[in-house]
Amino acid sequence: HLDWNSGFPEEQPRANGSFGEASTAAIDVNGDLLFYTDNYRVYNRNHQRMTNGLLDSDTGPSATQCLTIPQPGSDSLWYLFYPDAPLSGDLDRDTTTKLYYAIIDMSLDLGLGDVIDKDQVILQPSTEKVAAVRHCNGTDWWIVGHESGSNKFYSWILSKNGLSIPIISTIGIAKSKRKTTTACEMNISPDGQKIAISTGPDYTFEPIPSSTVEIFDFDPSSGIISDPINLGNFRADLPGFGIIYGLEFSPSSEFLYLARGHYWDTLLQYDLRDPAANAILNSRTAVYASIDPKADEFTAMLTGPDGRIYIGNA
Repeated sequence: HLDWNSGFPEEQPRANGSFGEASTAAIDVNGDLLFYTDNYRVYNRNHQRMTNGLLDSDTGPSATQCLTIPQPGSDSLWYLFYPDAPLSGDLDRDTTTKLYYAIIDMSLDLGLGDVIDKDQVILQPSTEKVAAVRHCNGTDWWIVGHESGSNKFYSWILSKNGLSIPIISTIGIAKSKRKTTTACEMNISPDGQKIAISTGPDYTFEPIPSSTVEIFDFDPSSGIISDPINLGNFRADLPGFGIIYGLEFSPSSEFLYLARGHYWDTLLQYDLRDPAANAILNSRTAVYASIDPKADEFTAMLTGPDGRIYIGNA
């Protein structure tokens, strides 16, 4: 993992787990590590697997996202949200793919933490996407997932009382239940006003397999998602080639960046300051294109505590 406590990102010694894909870490108010996961094991800050820390996402790490959020009103409880990854040999497994949560209590094991609840299914079938943003009340959190094979978003409130029943928004473009369509990222803007999603290509049913990227309005008071804009269908001729895998909002929420990888390796920028669909679509700019696509392979994107966006290079 990277440590920013010096003011600059510094690579730390390799931790336990398998980190080929999604992972998440919890830190305290001082920036010190509490625990981390590779999406199917939970480790404490001493790099030991927590008691009850083997998760049921038994097909391996999710291709995109897992996340952990402190429970409002508690000084010790954390919620961990983690999706299954589809079996590589079963294109239709997404009928059973799930989004789970677990609860970690940091007051146990002398402050190293234990997993006190796990493998609680909140969405099935689920894509590999999950995102979070503060509720407009400044205390609670919105957790957002997306159903596989449909255009349904599920928004839960995480509060001192735990998880609410979901708010369901049926909007946007639906693709079939295939493992390739469940991958790629979904993120919410820091100001809680926009949500963007990339849906992977369908190599069986689409005449021209493409990554589809959409942006919507998000209401941080109600959790409702509305006003879709299709930012484009990005051709992916071969599995993985040309897909929009990673996407991320700028810290100001004024720009959206898309990482097109696998021999295309281009970073695209959209200006969101004018909310009109035509203005957003016409603002598209390629801010970077690799001079050696064989050397670059853009994947996930994430904003660091220094306000810079970091891009995975597989």
